[in-house]
Amino acid sequence: MRCDVDGTSEASVACANQLVEEDVVGVVVGVDFTSDDMLPILSDAGIPFLTTNSWGPEQRQDENATILHTATGAFGLAPLTLF
Repeated sequence: MRCDVDGTSEASVACANQLVEEDVVGVVVGVDFTSDDMLPILSDAGIPFLTTNSWGPEQRQDENATILHTATGAFGLAPLTLF
């Protein structure tokens, strides 16, 4: 199932509710700067949240969220290590 958002909190919440109603087994999130608003809804439903990058501060601390992107600090540290 695909759910499009428009950058508003209301759209992210509506999407999360729609995903819960469809009884999905997991959610892969693209670019959504308000996706933190989805987390409580998905967590309460036991639906894992997966994203390629942290689009909000709550995702870094939510036990239900998995972020696949390299930590931001690594981008600064790697070049310094190389030099």
